[in-house]
Order: sequence, then C-alpha cells, then structure tokens
Amino acid sequence: MKIVTVIPLSRGIFRDHLTYFTTDPNIEIGSLVFVPLRTKTIPAITILIQDVRSAKTQLKQATFTIKKIEKIKSTPVFIPSFIETANTAADYFATNTSSIIQSLIPKNILEAYGNEEINEIPVGIEKQFDQKELQNEKYVFQSDYKERMATYKSFIRESFAKQESVFFCLPSSQKIEHAFNSLEKGISSYTYILNGKISKKEMISRWNKIITSKHPVLIIATGGFMAIPRHDIGTIILDSENDSGYKTPTRPFMDYRIFAEFHAKKTGIKLIFGDVFLRTETLFRQKEGEFIPFTPLKFRILSTAKQKIIDTKKDKNLDESTRTNKKEPFGILSDELKKIIDETKQQNEHLFIISARKGLNPLTVCGDCGTIVKCDYCSTPIVLHKKNDKNVFICHKCGNHKSAKTKCENCGSWKLTPLGIGIQLAETEISKKYPNIKLFRLDKDSATTTKQAKEIAQSFIDSPGSILLGTEMALSYIEKDIENIAVLSIDSLFALPDFRGNERIFNLLLRLYTKSTKNFIIQTRHIDEKIFQDISKGNLMDFYRDEIKNRQETEYPPFKKFIKITREGQKEKVVNDMEKLKDALTNYEAIAFPAFVQEIKSEYRMHMLIKLEKNSWVDTRLLGILKSLSPAYIINVEPENLL
Repeated sequence: MKIVTVIPLSRGIFRDHLTYFTTDPNIEIGSLVFVPLRTKTIPAITILIQDVRSAKTQLKQATFTIKKIEKIKSTPVFIPSFIETANTAADYFATNTSSIIQSLIPKNILEAYGNEEINEIPVGIEKQFDQKELQNEKYVFQSDYKERMATYKSFIRESFAKQESVFFCLPSSQKIEHAFNSLEKGISSYTYILNGKISKKEMISRWNKIITSKHPVLIIATGGFMAIPRHDIGTIILDSENDSGYKTPTRPFMDYRIFAEFHAKKTGIKLIFGDVFLRTETLFRQKEGEFIPFTPLKFRILSTAKQKIIDTKKDKNLDESTRTNKKEPFGILSDELKKIIDETKQQNEHLFIISARKGLNPLTVCGDCGTIVKCDYCSTPIVLHKKNDKNVFICHKCGNHKSAKTKCENCGSWKLTPLGIGIQLAETEISKKYPNIKLFRLDKDSATTTKQAKEIAQSFIDSPGSILLGTEMALSYIEKDIENIAVLSIDSLFALPDFRGNERIFNLLLRLYTKSTKNFIIQTRHIDEKIFQDISKGNLMDFYRDEIKNRQETEYPPFKKFIKITREGQKEKVVNDMEKLKDALTNYEAIAFPAFVQEIKSEYRMHMLIKLEKNSWVDTRLLGILKSLSPAYIINVEPENLL
C-alpha cells in the first residue's frame, strides 16, 4: 500500500494538499487521480508517493481517516518538473498550487484524461529530455513584426533539425492566427494551434496529435496550454511580450511570462521574449545582464509612412470656440485627415481610423456645476451611447444602463454637456460628411463574437477605397499593413493615473506606426507630450530613458516589487480590516488607499500596496501572512496597474 499526497484540481478548495492511499503499484508523480472529498469526487494530481512503512508516523498522527483513491489515470498528465515549477509559482503569486495548475491546462483536457480520451505517450519519446544539461539561456528580441517572424521561422527549422520542439506563446487567439500564417509554411504538418476558441473535440484531437508525434512539433498557443507534456520542447518563445494579456485578469493573477521564466530555469530550455518594444522592466533587466540579446536590439523603428501630428487646439475645424452655431457638435476631422479620406477614395486605398473610446462621448459633465455624470452602482464616469436610435448612458465597468434624460445629481440642472470623441460619434460625423465612402466599424459593440470581428476586418480589406473605424481591439484582426492610419483621439488615455499608462500609449502608437505604409497622423490636444515626439522619430531609446528615469524617481517597478491587496464589502468593515492588516505588516512598506473606482454595486473597494526591494520576494514571513488571509482579500503580485 502507498500513501499519496495530491493537489486538488477543483475550485473552492483552499487546501494545497490532501492525503489518500492506494494499492495500485503503477501510480507515478504527475498522475491524474480522482479522489473522494466530502460528498463528491474531484480530480487531483499526485505530487508525493510514499510506501506505507515509511509513512507510519504520519499515519499515527493523522486526525482524520485516510480514504482510498477511486481512480488513477495510468499515464502521467504532467512532467514532474512542471509540478515543481507550479509549486514555485504558487509561492511567488501568493496562492495555492492547484490554482496555478488550473491556469495552465484547460478544464476540457483534464476531463478528457479522466474519460480516457487522451492517448498514451509512445515509448521512446516520453523521457527524451530528462538528462538535458541545464543552461537557462534567456533572450530578448526587439524588432518589428516582420523581422521577428522571419527570424523565428528560421530558428524553428533549426530546432527541428536538432529534434527539438518549440512552444510559441501569444496572449490572444487573434495573434495566434496571424503567427500561424507567418510560421507554418513548409512545416504545416507539424504545426498546431491551441486556444480557448476551438471546440472541445478539436482541442482533444490536437492535444493527442501533439503528445504522440515522434517528430518535433511547433505549438502556437496561449499560456493556458503550457502544461502540455512534450518532453522535447527546447525553446519557449513569448512574443508580444509587452501585452497585458499575459497576466490573468482574475485569481490567481498569474503572469505567464514569469511562469515561463521559472519553467525555463527548472528544465534548462531556452526562453525568448519578443516584441517591437519590450516592457520597461524587461529592457532594464537586459541592461543588468539578466537577458541576452537574441539579435542586436532595435531602438529606432523606420517606416515608409509620412507622419504628422495635428494640434487640435489650433485647427479651425476642431476648435470648439470657432463654432458659429453652438447647437452643432464641434468637428472631429482635421484638414489633414479630410485630405487623406479624399485620397483614400480616389486612389482605392485603405484608411484605418482608431478611436480610444467606445460610444458617442466618453465623458458628460454638468454645464452649471461641473459635476461628472457617474454610474449609480459603481461611481465610474459613464459613457454616452446610441442604442436602438436612442441615447443612453452605459457604464463600461459594471455594464449598468442609465437614461440619457437625467439631471445633475449635484445641482439638479438639465444642462449636461457631452465631452470627448467616442467611436459612435466619429461614425455619425464621417457618414454625414462622406456618404459615398464605404465605412466599417469594429469595436465590442459592433462585433460581439470573434467571427463577426473577422468578417468586418476582411470586408474592409476586400473593399479598396474604404474606411475602417475601430477601437484598439480592431488591431488584433488586421493582419496586413494599411496605407493610411489616423489616430482620431487618444487624449483620454492620459487621464488615467496608471504608472504603466505612458508605456501603453507608446506601445499602441508604435503598433499603429509600424502597420502604416503611406500616411500616419495623430490628432491631439497635448501636442507637447514628449511621447509624440518619440513616436514621430521612431525613437524607442529616448522613450525608454525617460520612462526608466521616471520609474526610478517614483520607486516604481523595476526598482520596487509591488504586491496589491484588495478588499471589498461594507465600507466600515473594509476600512477596519485594512487597518488591522496594516498593523500586521508593520515591518513592510504598506500603504492603504481607496480604489480608483471606489464602489461597485454598493460594495466599497480599497487597496493596500506593499513595496518591496526588487530582489526581496519571495519573503517567507510575508508569504505566510498573505497565505493566512481569508479569500475575502484579493492578492495580486506584480499588478498591471494600481487602479
């Protein structure tokens, strides 16, 4: 008989390990088992197997009856080193190993293992890389998209020649399809896509083909598939490294980039981070010697596009003070943008116009007292939309709707003034001025499914002389370069108090700039912002220097390690709990403050920020305090923002 320690793979179970027994001699570390817990049977992963004779003391001291494992999947689901990495990541993100593992393998695949739908790994390939020499080579690759894809393509073929597979990780399914089109030529039989958009049946089929192929494979997938048990993976490539999509938006708030580093170090495989502009933290670490340049890093991006930055305060078409009829909305199209629209139609080109916000107007204020119109449930500024030919306020935080026929809550005035440019307002204005130009719109309101978004993007590409009006999401569906790109308005993004805000804006503008081939214009009221000068010159180095200097002066990452703790509930209770937690953290630099959106559905929200020295995490004492907190406290290590 054997005593087996397992990690439960079921939500709502906050114990890291459970203990059972079995008489099956074939059980291995990493095996999927099904165990009784309370009134149900749950899946679990074995992490420790002991002979009953060596576990006598443990059995005598046990305060509970050890139950028998009900079912064992004979072939291990996970490579042992993967489970070790998951344990390391669990401590780093102050969570349990079960939550980490569930973020790295789809529920459909776990169920398929339990239903015996997953094939056995052929003998001879299952332990091919166990004796691999640990080298822990970490690289960074900063260049434009085309050069990165061409280099990756060559590298992957070299890996195949060495009998090594490659895991190519991306943050979204849309980017996966683009990468597949660039990389699969000549090796399509050994290239597989895995993401959450494919059906359960197709996902299981591809998983089976990947784990049983004796030929090296290229796996292009999101981070949620990193657990796939290919022992011959020699390299993990994470492209679009600057994308916040690598961080899970809910518990356990794991960052796939960080997990990949842990896994590469544990297994000795190569790791490559790539993007047109890497995160500020990553570039700093490269300069500190933690990463090796895969090729010389490019800090100046060249484009054939003619660039122009329009000062909307000086353009007579955009300056509200020049309007003679105050009942008419102020203009949104500069003379330069009008000229490009005309050329697009005349020369059968394409024009992509991006707007930072959905709806008609992103902000509405009282014309008498200046009070901002906010959501009744979460106090977030609400956005004016046109829905079913009627104007309505919609909260983009909680989804609450509010009649546009409302008064100021502060002074009771009906004089509510919409401000800013939303995508629906842009659509209305462009349609009025250019009724003969085919206009497409792509945002979350016009395309609620991936299929709809693809169809809109493809219709635009297939229609020379047309305009695509979109939010940032539209970029993910445009694979080809566009002759003309215009930024209608991006100023509202500067208003968010986000320490990564400038980097996000810079990265968005850089992606747009590198996709344009003829004209690239930006309309802004903040023309003196240095970020626009850096973009106009394609100057990545100057932006990095300014950003890293600012981070150092304000003690932001990478100079400090941040841990954000959030508490929600009745205000008095939340404030008291945060005060008690602050007392428990007297040995640490902890600051409590209200969330940017303080209330959501009458639940008060408060954050606590712990600042640590950059190399002092994991701190065993602090980890113990964090893991002892109730689930009411939401812990986010290395958060994407402090809002």
